[in-house]
Amino acid sequence: MNNNFFKDIQFHMLKYYITLPVFLGVFFILCLSGCNLLPAEAPIRLPIHPTEPTERSYQLFPAAVGDVKRYLTTNASFIPIHEESLNFGLSRQFVTGIYVSRGDTVNEGDVIASVNRPYLLEQKNNIRRNYETTLLLIRQLEELFAFEIRASEKLNTLIDDESYLRERANLLYRLESQKKRLDYLSNQYNNQFLKTNINGIVTFALDFTQGLVVSNFENIATIINPREYFFGVLGNPANYLSIGDDVILTVNGDDFSGIVVDISDYDIPMSRLQAGGFPFRAFIKLNDHNEPTISWSNFALLKIITEEASNVLYVPNSTINRTHDSAFVYVMNFGIREIRFVETGVTGNSTTEIKSGLEEGEMIIID
Repeated sequence: MNNNFFKDIQFHMLKYYITLPVFLGVFFILCLSGCNLLPAEAPIRLPIHPTEPTERSYQLFPAAVGDVKRYLTTNASFIPIHEESLNFGLSRQFVTGIYVSRGDTVNEGDVIASVNRPYLLEQKNNIRRNYETTLLLIRQLEELFAFEIRASEKLNTLIDDESYLRERANLLYRLESQKKRLDYLSNQYNNQFLKTNINGIVTFALDFTQGLVVSNFENIATIINPREYFFGVLGNPANYLSIGDDVILTVNGDDFSGIVVDISDYDIPMSRLQAGGFPFRAFIKLNDHNEPTISWSNFALLKIITEEASNVLYVPNSTINRTHDSAFVYVMNFGIREIRFVETGVTGNSTTEIKSGLEEGEMIIID
């Protein structure tokens, strides 16, 4: 063997000892980092524990027997037949008090309100004193003249009555002037107190506040003498009313029974038989003895029955399901919901007549 051969062996061995540690180091690094490069596995979910289904609860309604009514609601206007509107007829007066409220019962002569005019009382009292003084002077003059007549008769002398007549005429003229002034002031003083001329019910009263000033002929209170209460109905709703029909009117939240009447049977001014220029087409008279609290502008709420079925099987409207040619409801039958096709009749505002398909007492599902 020559020297070159041993040299090649030594070279390859040296290369091996150098390369092997490098290779092992690189391999070790790749192993450490390679774990992070692998795709992450999805977490394993635990199986869902099965539960028993909960039974759904339904709102039920038993099919019942009764009346089914369809009605429309409209307004009926109060017709004031005997009415009095009160005002002072004075411009810009301070009101000292308003003594009634809407709904109060008043009698003829009752004071409704007053204004503040204190100077009138002083003037009235002064004139009254002057008037009474003039009366006294006339009486004294007449007594003096009567004494002179008796004296002249005894003395058989004549008396001059010219001065007496002249003085008496002057006093009578003064008395007449004072009386007219007193009447005027008395009238003005009385006008401070607004009084009613009828027995009735207050349907309007101005609210009183301190410092209230009223203008000329401003309405202070309105009073009606309700011997009878009438209401008028305008427009198409009157077509559903016939003379003799019994109705219910709701006035200020209270219900009152009424009857449709022929208004020509009652003495009511024609001007009262219209509202806003339109004539009423039906008239209702209250039957109740209780008097509702109303005003000239009051409206009563009137329910007019347009269709009715009596003593029939019915269910709530909300339970009826309709298709283009049929109707059905859901019935709870031994805990099972089933569809039941039905034949319907009158549809009221809240209930529907059932002609066939159900029996009384069967439980209908509302929702």
